[in-house]
Amino acid sequence: MRSLSLTVLIDSREQTPLLFPGGVTTERATLKTGDYSVLADGVDMRDVVGIERKSVSDLLGCIGGQRDRFERELARLAQFHYRALVIEGTLADLVAATAGRQLTASQVMGSVLAWTFKYSVAPIFAGNRALAATTVATLLRHARYELASRTGCGIAGPAVEPEGRGLS
Repeated sequence: MRSLSLTVLIDSREQTPLLFPGGVTTERATLKTGDYSVLADGVDMRDVVGIERKSVSDLLGCIGGQRDRFERELARLAQFHYRALVIEGTLADLVAATAGRQLTASQVMGSVLAWTFKYSVAPIFAGNRALAATTVATLLRHARYELASRTGCGIAGPAVEPEGRGLS
């Protein structure tokens, strides 16, 4: 079984790009939607694969004052065959971050979970920044399914393992 050639595309506007484990090849690019996409075996898949990454504080801003802009981003992302919203924290982190803000925990949870149905983009709470990088890289490796459908051949590649932990 041959190995999948993978290059993670990082949007040129991404201010704090993730650092990927295991020597993942990256390239800065202009993405119309999302923060991350992929070149798999030389095939540019930024038209069908998109991942939006948010820190907890970024996400709170998107629920508050930047909501309209972010919902337009989610609407564009919903057009992608492979899409994800990866959050650098837990749901508990998100709720805790509402303390002292005008947004309530109920409003925040309601917004994030409603986007699952409204835009077909379920939030993936990665726990922390390092796990968010592993999550994004692993999701992008699954672009092989799209590549296989485009080329008519089966392609398999290994999942990315978090540092110090095996995937089971």
